[in-house]
Amino acid sequence: MSLDPPAGLQFWRFMYFNTP
Repeated sequence: MSLDPPAGLQFWRFMYFNTP
């Protein structure tokens, strides 16, 4: 996985905060 939140910050945050 590449660390590129600028392209999809919302998606990144969603995935980051939706980890089990």
